[in-house]
Amino acid sequence: MAIDPMMINPILDIYKKMIVECEEKQISGENFDKMCEVYDRIEQLGKELSDFNEFNAIVMRENLYGMFGDYYGRALMDVAKSNETDGYDDAQLLKNNLEALKDAIKTIKEEYKNALSRAENEGDRREVEVLHNPDSIIKPIEDLIALGEEEGMTYPDFLRIQIERGLDKAAEGTVATKSGLQFIKGSVECNPSSPYELRIWEEKYKSFEAISAKSKFGVPNLMELSMADDDIERKYYFQDEQFRKITKIWEGLLSSLSLWSLAHASFAPYIDPWKRFDNPPEQVRYEINVTPGFFVQELAQLEEIFGIGFYDIFTHETF
Repeated sequence: MAIDPMMINPILDIYKKMIVECEEKQISGENFDKMCEVYDRIEQLGKELSDFNEFNAIVMRENLYGMFGDYYGRALMDVAKSNETDGYDDAQLLKNNLEALKDAIKTIKEEYKNALSRAENEGDRREVEVLHNPDSIIKPIEDLIALGEEEGMTYPDFLRIQIERGLDKAAEGTVATKSGLQFIKGSVECNPSSPYELRIWEEKYKSFEAISAKSKFGVPNLMELSMADDDIERKYYFQDEQFRKITKIWEGLLSSLSLWSLAHASFAPYIDPWKRFDNPPEQVRYEINVTPGFFVQELAQLEEIFGIGFYDIFTHETF
């Protein structure tokens, strides 16, 4: 089941408009194609997943927002560079590049405001403010513009100096990735699905900091970061999966027991879930007669696979 459109569409709309803007300007090429591939991946996750927190986790792990912003900026810069063969002089190339960067800032700000206006509640608004706050993306772009507008700046010097100062790396979106990591880690701390999920995000954040610290410009190597994240997830995969499966089984057992007990009440045919059926009394009798068999089977699986009996549930770490 896909994520609620009211939650996912404000995110998709931001990036879709950037793609449409490029298409209207007849921008094409490798970077534009990669930008579209990243968007397709974000859209795919929105359709495949039903848990918005899981969606955010995967998007941040794969650095999709940062990659989209990087390819978007590069696609705009490609336009300026391609004009070199059309007889443009050095000053014109620099001007085109700076105008493209300024247009990018306008688009990012406009779409951020639109996303905020579409937020349904305060919780959604705070999520947009954290995951899509444009400040961390705009600041590096503004630094590039300021460099290009320095007196006497030439286009070759502009390209050379931005690399020497790490401004090109700063514009790749890793600051936004860090903000996203902080947000997800904080969300998990408030409501962890397992203690291992919390450890995973704590270690991912520490890994981000450590890899960033090794970089000359404080920007982590994305390949190294991705490999480190994979190592962390593999480290806790078995414990996390086992914790979730045990929890799912005993939650089902207790839910079945609760419904079975409720089915014995005289008012059972008049309440959910039985009142929704065509013949509520018959469905209540079915619940009373059939549930014990399913209960015994589920409990037997819990005991056989995990060595946990019924009374052990209430003292287990998952309870």
